[in-house]
Amino acid sequence: MIAVVSGLGPNGMLAALKLRAEGFDVVAADQRPAYNRSIHLNLRRSWLETVRSLDATLAEKLAAVTTPIRAFERLPHHDAAPFRLKRESALARRLATQPELHVRLDELERVFCAHLVKLPGIEVLTHTRVTVDGSDVRLGDRRLEAPALIVAAEGGKSPTARQLGLSMVKVSAPRFYISVHVDHSVGPITRRLDVDGLSSWAVGHGDPARGTWLVLEIPEKVHAGRPSSTIDREHFERGARQLLGVVPEPSAEGLRGTFRFEQQLLPRPVAGSNVLFLGDSAGMGHHALGTGLELGAWDIGFLRKGMSLEDHAARVVEARIELLAFGMHEYYPSLAEDPTEWIRQAITQGTDAVSRLEARLTGLSRRA
Repeated sequence: MIAVVSGLGPNGMLAALKLRAEGFDVVAADQRPAYNRSIHLNLRRSWLETVRSLDATLAEKLAAVTTPIRAFERLPHHDAAPFRLKRESALARRLATQPELHVRLDELERVFCAHLVKLPGIEVLTHTRVTVDGSDVRLGDRRLEAPALIVAAEGGKSPTARQLGLSMVKVSAPRFYISVHVDHSVGPITRRLDVDGLSSWAVGHGDPARGTWLVLEIPEKVHAGRPSSTIDREHFERGARQLLGVVPEPSAEGLRGTFRFEQQLLPRPVAGSNVLFLGDSAGMGHHALGTGLELGAWDIGFLRKGMSLEDHAARVVEARIELLAFGMHEYYPSLAEDPTEWIRQAITQGTDAVSRLEARLTGLSRRA
């Protein structure tokens, strides 16, 4: 039985590894010709343990490119959520675990991919576009007729979802961040500060000579929903001074500009008889760095040969609802109620209910 995986980020490669373990012949493809996302993540050991359960050698290779987080500074309201989920699950406990490791994404991906290409039963294709055509799939110019499974692990802007006419339901207002690398080093630590309702992160490297990655939230009114391709100097300077104590010049290494994040979910993460979505392709709801890997590992745990796609979709949606609820205190810090059922209603009832949910959450937050 053949399974196709579209998207070779960590979630896609982990899916390929799991499908191989389940007895599939796997074809894994990515449009990118090389790995070059110099993004820095906080990594929980639970993700490495998921990898270890499938391939102990690979887990050791990946651990070798991580460095320990010596300190993880948070404001008191982030030490414990202001509400407790009505049903504490294994996923909630996993997401609540403090990250212990730092890793640079492109290094993680290169090590993972180099290991994957040597494994029998997995064919890795780069610079290859995946196109779903009914139950068939095209890999560039090559056509596969009705593979048993097509897994889209393409990130939050999934081209397969767009191609199939699927769209995310958004359940929060957007937040905007500057993402920029500086040569000034804070060492192998991660710092987080919340000032005036805005979140700022400084992600250090294991090697002090490699500087620090900054993720700085900016007010929505600054960009009015239209992120700029340039750094907003005022907010960069303020965030850098708070996190680093100095305002170094941006380095030539990292991303420069802003990106938009909002909590969202794909209400039905399956299509046809053999397509399913996982990881950020199925929805994302928590902006803490590295959470997407945890959620992808959770989704991948349910992949089975001969599984029902509908059962898998239901589990993925339930995990997203839980993630969205868990992440609500990041968007509405003073929220004291568990919003799980509100989110569930909004997702099942459509756009109007989502608007009512957002208004309710914003109103509660303002009154607090």
